[in-house]
Amino acid sequence: MNTRIITALALTIAAAGAQAAQTTRSACSVDGSGGGNVVSAHPENGWVAVSGISRVLNNTTGVAKQAYVTFTADAGVDADAELRLAFSIDGGSPFYAGPQNLANTQQFWASRSTVAVLSIPPGSHTIQPMWHVNGANGKLGILDDRCMIVTF
Repeated sequence: MNTRIITALALTIAAAGAQAAQTTRSACSVDGSGGGNVVSAHPENGWVAVSGISRVLNNTTGVAKQAYVTFTADAGVDADAELRLAFSIDGGSPFYAGPQNLANTQQFWASRSTVAVLSIPPGSHTIQPMWHVNGANGKLGILDDRCMIVTF
């Protein structure tokens, strides 16, 4: 085999191996049926951090890298309102990175899940899920046991 081809092949393999393998990290805030884990919000609260489940990601590459986020929670919301889910990186403004509507009203709370894809720049960064009750002032949104799983 030609030396140039071997060298090019070796460099290609080395470059491909330079990226770290993806790992999965999770964070949950769960207490079971006791109800001590319930958080609530109203539209007038604006965006609120989903407590207990932020994650720190360290991107050691020289370019932005995708983080695949699954968020799930038991959720409920008053009639004529909805729960919105967004993400903040390093305390910045919340932004949508997947489906925006996490929950609409129904007779009972239900487990809700969604997936988002976040672009993480080089360096160490904190991902924080954020939620907002979209509706008239006074409407109530509730989150109970919740988890975030990040593959990065």
